[in-house]
Amino acid sequence: MKKNIETVALIHIKDKKLLLVRPKSKKIFYMPGGKRDEGEDNLKALIREIKEEIGLISEIKKLIGVYRIDNDPRGVHLDIIYEGELNGEIKLSQEHQKSGLFNPDELPEKIAYKHKEAIEDWYKKGSQYD
Repeated sequence: MKKNIETVALIHIKDKKLLLVRPKSKKIFYMPGGKRDEGEDNLKALIREIKEEIGLISEIKKLIGVYRIDNDPRGVHLDIIYEGELNGEIKLSQEHQKSGLFNPDELPEKIAYKHKEAIEDWYKKGSQYD
C-alpha cells in the first residue's frame, strides 16, 4: 500500500509576478516548499522549507488549496498550498540553480507536481481567497 506524502508550498506574488525555483538536479520549476517532517505541522514545515531553499522567512497569509498527486510510485502526495509574503533578498540553497518572478502568461513550460494547476487556480480566483 502506498503511503501518503504531505508536502507544503508557497505562492508568493510580487508585482503581479509569481516566484518559482528550480533545483540543480532537475529542469523543472516549482513553488518553494517541501516535505513535512514527521510530527511537524504544515506552517512550521513551510517556514522551515522556505528558509532552507531561499534563505528567507515567510509570513503565511492563508491556505489556498490541497492538491492530490497520485502518479508518483513512492505514494500519494497531498500538496498543501499557502499564500504568503517574503521580505529580503533571495539566497538560493546549494541544491537550487535558479529562481525567478514570472508573469502569469509567461510561466515556464515545465512546472512540477500540480503547482501549475494551483497557480492557474490562484490567478483565476486569487482575490476570492480573501
